[in-house]
Amino acid sequence: MFGTAVYANYWLNRNVGIGLRGQYFSDPEAVYIFDTDQFPGGGSVLEFTFSANLKSGPLTFIPEFRIDKASGQIFTDKEGNPDDMAASLLAAVYITF
Repeated sequence: MFGTAVYANYWLNRNVGIGLRGQYFSDPEAVYIFDTDQFPGGGSVLEFTFSANLKSGPLTFIPEFRIDKASGQIFTDKEGNPDDMAASLLAAVYITF
């Protein structure tokens, strides 16, 4: 298994920043991500995450939108059917003292 990631960040001002992360994971022997019965040749996942950093005093709000695209159907859609793509939205808060 191997993977690589690229990060790009840019601060619009001291309170607002944006970022983009791209990652690629390969599991050619179906050891970690892919099931050997369903995917005997393994597979790979390509992921992109867009995030924003919004600061207000000691509070930082970090909303993220992520899209994963796999070479096989390792995800499920909202009805529970197999799918090769997944999207998610996450918000995180970090407080400093």
